[in-house]
Amino acid sequence: MRTLEKLLELDGKIYIRLDNSETSKRFLRNAEREGFLMSNGERPTESKIWNFYRLCHDKTIEPFGHGFAGSMVRHSIINGLQPDCISVDYSKYISGEKSYIDGK
Repeated sequence: MRTLEKLLELDGKIYIRLDNSETSKRFLRNAEREGFLMSNGERPTESKIWNFYRLCHDKTIEPFGHGFAGSMVRHSIINGLQPDCISVDYSKYISGEKSYIDGK
């Protein structure tokens, strides 16, 4: 099974893209199970659900890309236009697909 911890081996800033609320809930449950916390110290399953998160190397996660400016940056990350940023399609990642990095 692919884990979030395994993604931390990637070089660069790691972002997780989630297609729907069910996938988001699964991501948050898996993150909590692996010992991740929200950047504010909250347990992932107790936080508000978003569809894009930054996965940090200190085992925290934070929602990302809110508002107009945030959505523009999120779009450029997903499309591979931001240097040193990796966007992971979480549905593809957990289903075992080889091609799970957006913009590649």
